[in-house]
Amino acid sequence: MKNAGQFRDYFESSPEHGKNTLPAIPHGCGYENNLQHVKYDVTGHRKGTLPRVLLQYTLSGGGLLEIENNSLYVAPGKAMLLEMPGIFHYKIAPGEKHWESFFVSFRDPFSIRFIHTLIARYGNLVTISDDTQKQALRIYELLKRKAATCLYEISRAGYNFLMSLAVDLESGGTDGRRNLQNRVDAYCMKNLDRKVMVGELARHCGYTRSHFCRIFHKITGKRPSEFILHFKLEMAKRILLNEDVSVKETAMRCGFGDYSYFCRAFKRRYGMTAARFAASGKEDDPEEATP
Repeated sequence: MKNAGQFRDYFESSPEHGKNTLPAIPHGCGYENNLQHVKYDVTGHRKGTLPRVLLQYTLSGGGLLEIENNSLYVAPGKAMLLEMPGIFHYKIAPGEKHWESFFVSFRDPFSIRFIHTLIARYGNLVTISDDTQKQALRIYELLKRKAATCLYEISRAGYNFLMSLAVDLESGGTDGRRNLQNRVDAYCMKNLDRKVMVGELARHCGYTRSHFCRIFHKITGKRPSEFILHFKLEMAKRILLNEDVSVKETAMRCGFGDYSYFCRAFKRRYGMTAARFAASGKEDDPEEATP
């Protein structure tokens, strides 16, 4: 369908497909390109009452997903995973002239449970491979043929798509964890001289706050707030060890607006005061205090 500012090419499975008990029957698949001046704002709780799941992948431009009080930028190469109906909405991202994407949706119980598990483990914003994109194109081609497609063929295409998606997310586990840690380290270093909030760190890494806290704790064994504090204290220790600066200046450079709090946190972490460490000739590098 074309209009001034929108192009949409969408195909649904035939009614007969919805009456069978085979798993992974795609409900719909399509392509769309929306321009900024067109009102494109999808609200999750207005998407009917029948449960379904959606993957929407950005080809160019960009979208903005607002979910769990977080705003996530759906950049080219990124895909949203969503359960509908739900409390969220998405639209063309501010500053983008358009949002070009393709999407696949499912309504069968198997696919809903499967995507729910992936969202719980990896979040609502993911990266998919070229192979998974090809699997989505296969679904598109089959749905376009409709009556000419047998149920087993369309079920196999849907299942292959879901398995390819799972492999993408699972295979990215080690690299993804390393990349997340690197992004957190780089962001904390870049913003060392100010207070860093967990919510902003989650948005920077492309997660909702709650999912970021879960996955970060799983990777590091620490809460994000605890990690941020320890990162800043470690940098303060290095500054005191290697530079001729006062404790107060060190606290400011590491984003501690409350000097007294910095002193208490430093002593609790390393077993001696920052002032004592700074005055000790910097010969001993304090280890973390034993709890």
